[in-house]
Amino acid sequence: MTMGFFVLTSLLLMLVVAGAQSADRDLGEPCTSADSCVHPLIILLACDTVTGTCAVQHGAICDGPGYDHRCVAGAECSSVTVPRVCACKSSLYTATSDGKCDATAGKWGAACSGNSCGNGMFCSQVYGVCKCSTGQVVDLSTGECSDIPAQRVGYPCNASSATTACGTTGNLQCPSGGGTCQCAAGYLGPKGGTCVAVASGRVGLACTTNATCDATMFCDSGRCMCKDGSHGVIGNSCYPKARTLGGGCTRCSATTNVCTGTTDVKTCECQVGLDDSNGECTAADGKVGGACIEDSDCEDANASCSFLTSTCTCNLLGGFTGVDGGGCTDLFGGASTLAVPVTSLVVAAAFSLFATV
Repeated sequence: MTMGFFVLTSLLLMLVVAGAQSADRDLGEPCTSADSCVHPLIILLACDTVTGTCAVQHGAICDGPGYDHRCVAGAECSSVTVPRVCACKSSLYTATSDGKCDATAGKWGAACSGNSCGNGMFCSQVYGVCKCSTGQVVDLSTGECSDIPAQRVGYPCNASSATTACGTTGNLQCPSGGGTCQCAAGYLGPKGGTCVAVASGRVGLACTTNATCDATMFCDSGRCMCKDGSHGVIGNSCYPKARTLGGGCTRCSATTNVCTGTTDVKTCECQVGLDDSNGECTAADGKVGGACIEDSDCEDANASCSFLTSTCTCNLLGGFTGVDGGGCTDLFGGASTLAVPVTSLVVAAAFSLFATV
């Protein structure tokens, strides 16, 4: 029993260590330098150490669905080129070999320590760069921060100052409990900017029922929002999250998915023999793991219809095994060409060990 427990613990530890690798992050998601920034539509992403999020690199295309002009700190989506690309803003920001923009000392986004930042900025202890204080926005042409003006997103407000602070147009409102001016349902705008109407089929569109929203969204508190689970917000559209089916990847989160595509852009797709069913890879009816009613529904002669799960299952007692979407192979003779998930091997090893102690 002691030997079995030791080996099982070792195998589980191997799984934990494997799962502690760097993560795949999508555009706009929080990241660290150890993470990989990936997206099914964008090739050149980088983990921006200034904002702590994945962003479009200097020199990369930033104009199109899902791009949202989210350039690395110190860069903006240039209107000079076609298509538009992220470019370091002014001579205050210098492009680096890894697609980021280094700031001049003392300016927003510059590396700092102590009180080395100027003009009311502070040195972020988290990122080690100069940041704007609460209630301020940066001007990339000067690299300096200034107070958010009245009637702009993020301006302080309360019940008595709502009209003066947020205006009377109705597209910028003060929350009932006070705070800062925010865009009303059906409008979006950046901090320090103005609110513009959300286009049909986009995140933030005003709604009363799910029917108003795109198929990837649902109506939540009067606004169209991305469905929980596999979809995340990129720009004001919904896209599959990194490592989920259809999302960008360096590897996939489910053992039934494979990371495939070109060298630069890869997405998680179902393994051969499995079909996409509402974002999950499942075996087709009659295949191993697929739905069935009786044994004759199963295509493989060494599989039968399980009365517990109503799916085709290989005859393990007869010495056959298989993976979802494939066929049954002889444990003692045939060799399967399909990869068996590591977790399955751990469970099989555990049962085998405990059965002999």
